[in-house]
Amino acid sequence: MRARGRKRLPLSLAILRQKALQAAKHLGITGFAASNGFIQCWASRHGLVNVSVHGSGASANAEEAGERLATIRQRLEGVDVDLIYIVDETGLLYLGEPSRSYVPSEDRCTARGSKAM
Repeated sequence: MRARGRKRLPLSLAILRQKALQAAKHLGITGFAASNGFIQCWASRHGLVNVSVHGSGASANAEEAGERLATIRQRLEGVDVDLIYIVDETGLLYLGEPSRSYVPSEDRCTARGSKAM
């Protein structure tokens, strides 16, 4: 992912499992389950650590956020207020980012969203 310039994408256990299953299928390996233990040992061998991504580890682009908020307000002008929900307070985080991510060990403290508790 770093070679493609995607340093800040979270790598969850599910993503690593899916990639391992794809590699096994490509190699013609049958009966491979890509268990949690396999993924965790593989990540450890390759210098990846699992960090919790909570808080605000990276600063937000306030200018872009303002533009997007104006667009959202414009789109919601005719909608009844009772039909508008704050998604992060409802638990309906469809396709939300995972709460944990695998990052290289040298990026443990600077990973996006990793903030000391």
